[in-house]
Amino acid sequence: MSIEQDRRDAVILANVRRIIKKTRQHNWILAMETFGFGSTRAWEMCARLGLDPESRTTSMSTMFDHIERNQVAANDHKVAA
Repeated sequence: MSIEQDRRDAVILANVRRIIKKTRQHNWILAMETFGFGSTRAWEMCARLGLDPESRTTSMSTMFDHIERNQVAANDHKVAA
């Protein structure tokens, strides 16, 4: 996935969480229902975005920080190779 795609997904999940705050769904269920994924892909998305799949909080800043760290690590890996 691209960093732009990850950021878009992070914004969507954070906004959906804000809209449905009263719902007590886990992040993986939120991802599954928002994007129409199965449970495995929803868990993978949470991990890719730096979310705890079992948590009921979805912080855009946490996801963006995680995405940026992964991008830096990927770039460092390319330079070292």
